[in-house]
Amino acid sequence: MIPPENGEVISFFKAEKYPEKEAKKFFNYFQSVGWKVGKNKPMEDWHAAAHNWMLNTTQYNEKKNSNNFHTNPNKDYGEPL
Repeated sequence: MIPPENGEVISFFKAEKYPEKEAKKFFNYFQSVGWKVGKNKPMEDWHAAAHNWMLNTTQYNEKKNSNNFHTNPNKDYGEPL
């Protein structure tokens, strides 16, 4: 596989209606690991990897936005734990 150029990745993400920032994260990550996946296996299809990145980003954002941590905005910091 010939690694894509940054602009090519950005165009692909835009066509899929994903933010340019995610395209840059994807490109920078795989550029930094030499376009390898798993245990140093060369990437065969960056389009498929990008689609997986998008799916994982959606799942990550759903978990990140879930309200599993409950806080009280009216906390009395003078009160002992």
